[in-house]
This record gives sequence, C-alpha cells and structure tokens, in this order.
Amino acid sequence: MNKLLIISTLFLLGGCVNINKEDTYSIKKEALLEIDDFVNSIKPLLIASLKQDHTGASGIDMCSASAQQLTKNYNKTLSSNMKIRRTALGYRNPLNKPDDIDKEVMNKMMGSKTMTPVIIKTTDGYRVYKPLVTLQMCLACHGDINAMNPKTVAKIKKYYPNDKAVGFKLGDLRGVVVAEIKK
Repeated sequence: MNKLLIISTLFLLGGCVNINKEDTYSIKKEALLEIDDFVNSIKPLLIASLKQDHTGASGIDMCSASAQQLTKNYNKTLSSNMKIRRTALGYRNPLNKPDDIDKEVMNKMMGSKTMTPVIIKTTDGYRVYKPLVTLQMCLACHGDINAMNPKTVAKIKKYYPNDKAVGFKLGDLRGVVVAEIKK
C-alpha cells in the first residue's frame, strides 16, 4: 500500500496525473490562506524572542515550550476536514518527522530549486505544501552550529538531543507547512 501511494505521489509530482484544475485551485487557495494565517500567528512570537535575544537561545526556549501547542490550538480553529502541520527533512522535534510523501515533495522542491507551493492528491484528499525558506534570522538557530552562540547550541542539545535542523544556509529549503484536506 505504501509503495502504491508513493508511486502515485511521484506521478502527481511529475504532472503525469490529471487533477481537475478548478477544484485544486480553490483547495490550494483556501489551504494557502490558512497556512499563511498560521505562520503569521506564530511569526511575531519568534521575531519578538529574537529581538529580545539575538543569540537565538530564547527562541529555542519559546519553540520547545510552545510550538506544538500553538499548532494544536490553531488546528482547533479549522474545519474538521483540514489540519495544518510543520515538517522538514532536517527536523528538530521528532513530532515533526516527515512521512514518505513529505520527503518526496521536499526532495522535489530542492531538486528543482522551485520554492513555490505544491498541491498533491492523496488517497483520502489533498495536501498543500508551502515551502519555508531559510532567512537570515533563521540562521541563529538553524545555521552553522560552529558559528552559533554556545548558549543556543547548549539549549538545542538539551531540548533536542537528536536534532537534525542545523547546517542550513541562507535561501535553503528549511521545511514546509502542510495543509492536509480530507475529502
């Protein structure tokens, strides 16, 4: 079953399967509005923590204490057929570990260097992926670990002993926000 789903996804990503463009346009548009609203609800908290402490150490505290709960709370505001989540190939929190479809989509984005949203059809609905590109402020916590503030590195190791979310450069695909829409 998993192989069939992955193969179907690869065909969708390659444009080999015809999806009704009118339906996907409205689904994608609605999902991107929710993704943007979600990101805009979290972004001020992160920016405020980075303004307060440019090392990123307070940002690590904020994310480790709040990010999962903020996502859960946001999902409570959505219709029952939609869910928003964050994931990355280089994830920090194991709760954000990508599944096989997520990995295929992100690898395709990185390979094509196209950082535009993607919609795919799944067996039970759709997924809309919006890429998160690494900005300068992201590098305080996600850049070269040897260049990070030692306090920030210590907090990353404390909260995320199996961290995979460092080593990014400006403009890299940091991860994606995914809207899953059930039929």
